[in-house]
Amino acid sequence: MTANATTGINVAAAQIVDLSAADLDTDATLAANLDTSVASQKATKAYADTKVSKAPAGNQTITNGHTLINSGGFVGPLTGDIQETVPAAKTVGAAIAEKQGLVRLGSAGALAMTLADPTNVTDDGKRLTIMASTAHAHVITVTGGIAGGASNTITLGGAIGDMAELEAIGGKWFIRPSINATKSTV
Repeated sequence: MTANATTGINVAAAQIVDLSAADLDTDATLAANLDTSVASQKATKAYADTKVSKAPAGNQTITNGHTLINSGGFVGPLTGDIQETVPAAKTVGAAIAEKQGLVRLGSAGALAMTLADPTNVTDDGKRLTIMASTAHAHVITVTGGIAGGASNTITLGGAIGDMAELEAIGGKWFIRPSINATKSTV
């Protein structure tokens, strides 16, 4: 690479043509908008700095319990986090009233839970994830049975993170891809 003595631009020897100082655009607004000029690095950086906005500091609620956490800098894939509020774990065997979202099961022993069928049409498309937050084989009994057979129970395998994801369709729960969860008839 060779540096052009007039502009300081590094170009391969074969690319050096008749580039003069007049061909170098140093305007930070890049207002000329020409195909015959080359923007300097400094002008390009100054222009880009005016186009990238910073989000205000502090937490901002987006939707559905999601919170944007920002320390005042640019919010991008590496500097901003979207965190969902994690519900408290259920620690006593009972009915699961939730029809969508995350239900965490955590106790000193395996829980026996019941889950009612979703309401036909009203709940269609809702997804419910039931996850173990303790290392126990929690058992969920679906009152009307699980779609696609005679099964009516879901047993989580006994490890933290075991989960069953369910989707409501036509008044029944369908099991979606899950982690270490088995369905059976009791």
